[in-house]
Amino acid sequence: MHDAVIKRPRLRTHHVVAIMVSVAAMIIILYRSVLHVESADAHWWFLPWLRHILDHGVVQTLSINLPVLVPEANNAGNYTPPYLYLLSVGSYASAFADDLTVIKMVSISGAIFCAASLAYLLSGYVRREIALCGAIAYLLLPSVVSNAAAWGQIESFYTGFVLIAVARAGRDDLVSCMIAFGVAVSIKLQAVFIAPFLLYLVISRRASVGVLVIPPVVYALMMVPAWMAGRPARDLAMIYVEQSHAYPWLSMNAPNPWTFVQYFRLIPQPTGMVLGIGAGLVVGLTIAGLGFVRRESGRRDEGPELLLIALASATLIPYVLPKMGDRYFFMADTLSYALAIAHTRRWSVGAALAIQIGSFGAYLTHFTGYRVGTGLGVLAMTVAVIVICSRMLELRHLRQGVRSFGIGGRVGEGRPVVERI
Repeated sequence: MHDAVIKRPRLRTHHVVAIMVSVAAMIIILYRSVLHVESADAHWWFLPWLRHILDHGVVQTLSINLPVLVPEANNAGNYTPPYLYLLSVGSYASAFADDLTVIKMVSISGAIFCAASLAYLLSGYVRREIALCGAIAYLLLPSVVSNAAAWGQIESFYTGFVLIAVARAGRDDLVSCMIAFGVAVSIKLQAVFIAPFLLYLVISRRASVGVLVIPPVVYALMMVPAWMAGRPARDLAMIYVEQSHAYPWLSMNAPNPWTFVQYFRLIPQPTGMVLGIGAGLVVGLTIAGLGFVRRESGRRDEGPELLLIALASATLIPYVLPKMGDRYFFMADTLSYALAIAHTRRWSVGAALAIQIGSFGAYLTHFTGYRVGTGLGVLAMTVAVIVICSRMLELRHLRQGVRSFGIGGRVGEGRPVVERI
């Protein structure tokens, strides 16, 4: 039985222009309405760092590990230098904008970059006008508006590079894929949620394991400006290790089951860490292990199947791991949106909506303090996980010709590849 297809109307040029102008106007109005919001992250982290750049200069700022006043953070900034590079560039806008607006300009530029990366990814699956309209509409997603315009956060930057990595994988360019992934990891560690997908690619395509050296090399290169400014190499290499010790909780309002485990004190924190990390390893190895099944089938992983596997990696890993935060499903938000456009079925659209509700519920808890948002978010994310897992199980069959997943075509042809087969 085939999945129900949601048909798209064919868009003419004037339709595309009208949609773009209308959405652009909505974006401007919506983003301006939340520019004044000062999040805790902006108050404790970003604004003091921007002020330090303005007062002491870029070189001196890059040479030290900037402190924060949050006790749980162990007085360490725990952000990698690439964010400071971005903030340093944004600091030139201080000549005509207040500090909070500068912070928001940096984060919004990340959202625009992510939308451009999304358009590039989608161009391999759907017609260009649909890819463009989808990318512009992406800027209206609640998680994107909340993260960039209200929160002033930078999930969009690393997610944008992950989208490029997935796009290059679909075009059989694993070297560029790994380079983009390395840049993403250098911005935020959450990019590693996509690592099982990359291992799947290496295994299924019989690629040289040498490509796995590329991401750490790229990470090191991204640290070079800070090292040249005087920051010790050991400091730069240990940023994520120190970050892992920053908070003692099993969940930081993440829309995953660990929120309930922590709230009801079901198990001690050390036990939860062991169980959660074990679950993460099992899930990650299972996704990567699909590469062996794919390789034995003799069939290429073409079409939106790649997006499904990438989405599974970006969703399931933070769902089972402990110590996740409220923003850690941003990459899943974006990939599910991409899949819903590239492979428009009721289940893919439903999964995208559920993930968006799950993430936004956690965001509401952050902004309002009411935990009910995260609770509802956990339920919505669980629904999405069930849907994704059910579709992943179908991939085990890997049948030639007609497939239960209902996908055909080859990535990069610049045409729709979501017809029923």
